[in-house]
Amino acid sequence: MHLGKSYKISEFTVWSRRQLYASLACGSLPVILYQFLGLKWLSIPGSRRPQGNSIIQNAGSPVLYMNSPQFQAYWDKVAGKFATAVRKIGKVE
Repeated sequence: MHLGKSYKISEFTVWSRRQLYASLACGSLPVILYQFLGLKWLSIPGSRRPQGNSIIQNAGSPVLYMNSPQFQAYWDKVAGKFATAVRKIGKVE
């Protein structure tokens, strides 16, 4: 449903420039402190490999689980318990 005027991306950019500047400052500050000032304690402990791969894996795992038979069986059980509870409530006089 269209309720009114559509806006251009340039208009949104003008409106949100303060948030953009604040985000850039907040994101750049730790990088500058780590890279140029040598504050190595800012690094994230963990494995030596890049962390991007594990982030993608963690984000994708719920999607894969939701398509699994175990997930379907779990929700069938939950739905069955819910239906039984509703029937019991309906029988109460």
